[in-house]
Amino acid sequence: MSRNVNPKYIISIFSLPQEVGDLELMCDQLLESFKFLVKPEEWLVDISLGISKELVDWENSNIGIDYFENKVATLLEKTKDINLNIELSEEIKGCVDKRRESYSKHPQAVSLVWLDLDIVFKPKSLACLENAIISTEEKYPYSIITPEIVRVWDSSWDCLVNSKFLNKPIRYHRTNNPYTDSTTPSEVSLEVVDNSKSGSGTFKFGGGLMTCISGKLLRKVGIPESFSPYGQEDTFVMYSTELLKKFKVIEPYQLKLKGVVVCENIKHRKEFIFKDKLKSINNTVEFRNKNSTLLKIELDKLLTNLTTRAKLK
Repeated sequence: MSRNVNPKYIISIFSLPQEVGDLELMCDQLLESFKFLVKPEEWLVDISLGISKELVDWENSNIGIDYFENKVATLLEKTKDINLNIELSEEIKGCVDKRRESYSKHPQAVSLVWLDLDIVFKPKSLACLENAIISTEEKYPYSIITPEIVRVWDSSWDCLVNSKFLNKPIRYHRTNNPYTDSTTPSEVSLEVVDNSKSGSGTFKFGGGLMTCISGKLLRKVGIPESFSPYGQEDTFVMYSTELLKKFKVIEPYQLKLKGVVVCENIKHRKEFIFKDKLKSINNTVEFRNKNSTLLKIELDKLLTNLTTRAKLK
């Protein structure tokens, strides 16, 4: 497939070096998924594999960056028939960095899909999402489109849970079989999501759960430059979108694909295959804690700006 330099639909993925096995599995899923797309040439899978010294102590590791360079070369060859690119990066250190880069680097993008490596989905799920984007682009220019999920952390997520799993216990996702629970029905419908009754905001989505956000919305809301590489970017987008709706700056909608279920793979995820070879540095707690503090600061800034503008009208 010839490379489209101005793709309309971007799938944004970040990988740590120790997740390269999951990255291989994700590339396999995407290879199958592209077979069902109506316009595969308009899609780009945009992947960064982080090799920063903040993520790996390379000097005390028994495996080097060259190993991952070879892995990337192999994956690029394997996926040469689809519009997929993988780059090693010292600057991109987490999914927040990657998601910010994807919408900044592709200002023409109609939609951006945030996808984590541990997500399992059926091959036709991406085609269902493509159809939903195309059919709603004009009516809902500021949109969030999500698949359905199984029951997860608490009941505030039930607005996204497929009806078949509403009777399952909280945190069912930690023990379920994602390969049998993920589904794509023969007929898919769209339903407007309104999470306001839960008390946790109007909008509800998890960043990497194949969440699709319109480019217009992402460029309007943005992800703060102050945010560290991991955590809270999805919460910021949710609450910022709600504020912009409240002040009537935009009219955003969240829609879900009824019957299209994606699952987080916890039970069957590959073991860490570089236990004795790669000295990885786990800084996700530090990054998330920093962003939890910055979240309120950045939202307060946005609220102040919106309030000031409203007074000047």
